[in-house]
Amino acid sequence: MQIFVDMDSVLTNFNKAIIPVLADPSVAIAEQRLARATRSLHLMPIPITTVVHDYQIVYGRMGKFFQQYMPVVDEFRESYDHWKDAIGKAMPDGFFQNLEPMSDATELMIGIREFDRVPTILTKPVNKTGDDHEMQCRVEKLHWIVDHFGARPLNFLCVYDKSEYSGPGRVLIDDQLKNIREWVSRGGIGICHETANLTLGRLKTISLEESSKPTGPGLR
Repeated sequence: MQIFVDMDSVLTNFNKAIIPVLADPSVAIAEQRLARATRSLHLMPIPITTVVHDYQIVYGRMGKFFQQYMPVVDEFRESYDHWKDAIGKAMPDGFFQNLEPMSDATELMIGIREFDRVPTILTKPVNKTGDDHEMQCRVEKLHWIVDHFGARPLNFLCVYDKSEYSGPGRVLIDDQLKNIREWVSRGGIGICHETANLTLGRLKTISLEESSKPTGPGLR
């Protein structure tokens, strides 16, 4: 069994640190623009989640009917990207490297190693701008891992699409239900993290289930 562990709000107290960043004036302005665009989306006769994630498919099926809503969709996507970029720029140097660990982060990692001696830290960059902010995020997250858990071997991945690493026998521990659903849809096992105690209990159950599965041809 291979175990992949998220960082933000699983190992690091990201939610606490992001509060002053969200209060930055540039982020507040970007958030207002995003709110206006979101309200416009609510006026469309199509579910927002479908529009945002699968708008190209919807457009292909609905043709000219959907074309009239494209400016609204484009405005939302641009506003969302602008908001994420504003957050990235408002983050001070050392933001990710200096995050406080969650109170049960050490307990979680010790417990995980009972099931996978070399687990993989699987996290996402802060945004998709492809500029220095993205690189800052990757480097600082790696430094954080080395500072807190570098004494024992582990793997580190910082990618946009976590589900690319999903598959049978691969477990993702993540606090975001969206990431869990994508992981499971590609054959993996997901644990929506709340506390170390609950997650480790679920890991024990999964380990027993996995060990009871057939391991070769001719087995049930």
